[in-house]
Amino acid sequence: SHAWSDVHMTFCFRLKLYDETLAGNAAEFHGFDKDKELIDLNNFESSFLPCKIQEANREKETFDVVYYYDVDHEVMSKKIGRKLKIYSSKYLIMKDLPAESVQFSEKKSPISFRHEILIPDDMFPESWKDLSNDF
Repeated sequence: SHAWSDVHMTFCFRLKLYDETLAGNAAEFHGFDKDKELIDLNNFESSFLPCKIQEANREKETFDVVYYYDVDHEVMSKKIGRKLKIYSSKYLIMKDLPAESVQFSEKKSPISFRHEILIPDDMFPESWKDLSNDF
């Protein structure tokens, strides 16, 4: 799979992927081994689903993406009256997903601290606060 950054992730619009999957526009994908990130993050209730870009078409402004399709979501879709094909949980590839259905986001590490820290200016010496380019 395409790993464009160690600190970023790709997400695809969940409803678009599911609608296209149910319409038969996805195929099974066996191009890589189990991807824990795709499986674990698939369980969060969100409008976006983790996906991996396999190929980009700049001219058409589309991506070929791989995602983990979980049968549990299929059952939920059935309750709202959609006609479903039967899939088990597996990796699928969607070709030509429009670029507007893809979002890039920074990974949130469970061990990193990402909150703003407010430190009063008077804690620092004046020489440290001089932002001029004179060294």
